[in-house]
Amino acid sequence: MAHGYVRSDVYGGGGGGEFADNLTEASTLTKVIIHHGAAINSLQCVWRKPDGSTLAGAVYGAGGGTRQEILLEEGEAINEVRGSQGWLVTQLSFRTNRGRSFGPFGSDRGDSDFKISGNDHGIMGFNGRAGWFIDALGVFTAVKGSEEVVRPWAGVFLPVPDQQRDKGRSRYWVFHKDQYRPIDIIEIADGGTHKDRVAGADRSVSAWSSLSGIDRVRAVLPVPDRQRVGGKSRYWVFHKDQYRVIEVDDGPDYGDRMPSGDRPISTWPALKGVGQIDAILPVPDHQQIGGKSRYWVFHKDQYRVIEIDDGTAHEDRVSSGDRPLSTWPALDGVERISAILPVPDRQLVGGKSRYWVFHKDQYRVIEIDAGAAHDTRVVTGDRPVRADWTSLPH
Repeated sequence: MAHGYVRSDVYGGGGGGEFADNLTEASTLTKVIIHHGAAINSLQCVWRKPDGSTLAGAVYGAGGGTRQEILLEEGEAINEVRGSQGWLVTQLSFRTNRGRSFGPFGSDRGDSDFKISGNDHGIMGFNGRAGWFIDALGVFTAVKGSEEVVRPWAGVFLPVPDQQRDKGRSRYWVFHKDQYRPIDIIEIADGGTHKDRVAGADRSVSAWSSLSGIDRVRAVLPVPDRQRVGGKSRYWVFHKDQYRVIEVDDGPDYGDRMPSGDRPISTWPALKGVGQIDAILPVPDHQQIGGKSRYWVFHKDQYRVIEIDDGTAHEDRVSSGDRPLSTWPALDGVERISAILPVPDRQLVGGKSRYWVFHKDQYRVIEIDAGAAHDTRVVTGDRPVRADWTSLPH
């Protein structure tokens, strides 16, 4: 019987509601039921329980279209899922440890392809987002015996606007799932060591009036020409396939409000084809240069460069199209970024900037040069988040 499960990255769009198979009583995956047409309409798993009886899982999606079943033989397990993704999961195919293939189901109308690989114990179930269709999909892979269960860390850092490098301390709100907490990062100027600590108790995201209706913050981008203007700072907040504008006052009360409500991410020309944003990193030497600011936008295993104008309209555009993460030497071995945090006292020092990059349950320190090429390198290799960052929620 499985001891635990690893949750993979999720591929697809940001619509629908979150789902996850309940594997508490499941022992062996025996069947997957798929409805499909131009996209994947629905998914359902069937398992064998430890007592030999059958357990049917929940149906995710609305059904309809062509119904097909994947029937697994005794000792057979799904160890690879391939698909096509855009705003929805449009196509899926499956391969087992016995070399059998099923599919493709659906159509190849997505913007890009993805692959999820399981281990020797196989894929046991699914998680993701669904409404009328399967909007996004990930898997659970079984972990047996004494194998370590890897629990990826993912969060969003929002700098407290009036508490950056204040007497050697920088403070951040960290959003994690439906909670947030303030943390401090303590700068040690002469040694390069950065200690972190919790600065307050966890609270629900709903405690922010500007975040009403958001169950999980996916990314935050400061509006470049609206930081600490009249004691107020504005941010674009991305959640699911939507974004909104919020405004936060300087302290001590940090009042917040929502000047502009939710709109689809697709209304940004610069973000066309991006289903879910993983992280946004300002290009350090291209902030408000000639009234324009540039950013690296990370999504899945890709990144692109976008440009945003100052002014009321904040017009945006793609400056450089999608490229694989692997083209950055500093991101070698990183399949998907979960968060990036600038090292507060190492920005444009000698023409170089440093960052903490979080991926899976690890983090590393990378360095980026100023200039046209923006050469990158790893400064400190991967270390476990839970061991080193005591301030972060897990």
